[in-house]
Amino acid sequence: MWLHRLAAILLGLVFTWSGATKMVSRSWPAQAREFGAPPWSVRPLPIVELGLGVSLAVTQTRWIAGALIALLAAFTMRQVTNLRAGRRPRCACFGNVTSRPLSWWSVARNLGLIGIGLLTALS
Repeated sequence: MWLHRLAAILLGLVFTWSGATKMVSRSWPAQAREFGAPPWSVRPLPIVELGLGVSLAVTQTRWIAGALIALLAAFTMRQVTNLRAGRRPRCACFGNVTSRPLSWWSVARNLGLIGIGLLTALS
């Protein structure tokens, strides 16, 4: 049981950090467009990440974990699409904190986070 709780807190903190850093990043909208994010998603995404991240860390609700898994799956599919097309936009996953070019490591990290999300959702 403690492992599931730890997974929820970890995933919640990752998304809380991700949302918070995007909210204070002036370059986030441009980085999101370069990444290929749908224009309608750029402004609300940091708020959604922050809200879901805090909620999961505090409440460990399965549907919140499911929502974060869905977000991670969408991000991962977009990463793979970019990499397969030979595009390596800056990874703005954590706002200005990380601005390295997208790589297969980014995909692996997301798959690991999906695993943590599944551990939380299936507990």
